[in-house]
Amino acid sequence: MIRFKLGRGAALRVALGTVVAAMCATSSAEAKIFDGGFCRAWREAVQTRCEFGAFKAGRGAVANRPTILPAPAGSGSAAFYVVDGLKTPLFNGVDLSGWTNVEGGAPGEGWKVVDGTIFREKNGGDLYFDGKFENFVLEFEFKISEKGNSGVKYRSWNTKGYGLGCEYQIYDDINDKKNPPRYQTASLYDVVVPREGTSKIKMGEFNRGKIVVMGNRIEHYLNDELIVSINVGSPEWNELVGKSKFKDMKEFGTTAVGRIFLQDHGCQVWFKEIYVTEMKPAYPVGCFGLFYRY
Repeated sequence: MIRFKLGRGAALRVALGTVVAAMCATSSAEAKIFDGGFCRAWREAVQTRCEFGAFKAGRGAVANRPTILPAPAGSGSAAFYVVDGLKTPLFNGVDLSGWTNVEGGAPGEGWKVVDGTIFREKNGGDLYFDGKFENFVLEFEFKISEKGNSGVKYRSWNTKGYGLGCEYQIYDDINDKKNPPRYQTASLYDVVVPREGTSKIKMGEFNRGKIVVMGNRIEHYLNDELIVSINVGSPEWNELVGKSKFKDMKEFGTTAVGRIFLQDHGCQVWFKEIYVTEMKPAYPVGCFGLFYRY
């Protein structure tokens, strides 16, 4: 049921709403007409006056209203949402609470906490966070040793005692210039190369990494710059995976819910400021798509 709270000028607002709703009925139309800004502002304004299903937005509930994020093209959803303030730290800066080995036991001894960082000092196996994620934004800072190699993996699955998954590659691109683009920092390892003209890793200092997973959409950022963007299952994806070492692994990229882990690749690497923001898909319903169901 949709309940409107209308005062003066109700007829005018309803008429205007009908016109705007029709124009904003789809994400593609929204982008073409107003670049999304006007239509989203209209939706937010109306949501404070309406009630639809589980969504209740009166004056006392506005502060707890979910934040709507437009979904990237090809994600398989019209939008995603996250409740304000749900940016969760995965590392407390003191110890490895919440982190395990592949089997869920204690982390390998090669992983230490040093000066507020997770430090891979020596052989310790991959380091897993004890939880599974589906749609999320993962933010972290990292530093790699000279000619070092590591990565952050997600949408992972276990096979034969170890984990496999999509990888945000971390590599010393500066001192190893022979490294092909598909192995460079922030690439989707062995599958998607960095976009042309994007920046490389800064050696000797911490870099900011970000992984965005929204349905079928995957994005990698390095120091706030978009490096990789791809839609899982698209013709481009299928072609690239078909040329990679993962071509015979049906789980690759399609495991919607998986663990996040830090790779032990025999090199010293540091991680800190690790945060995840989980999201859920939202779908436009009612009033020509003015409202979302979540």
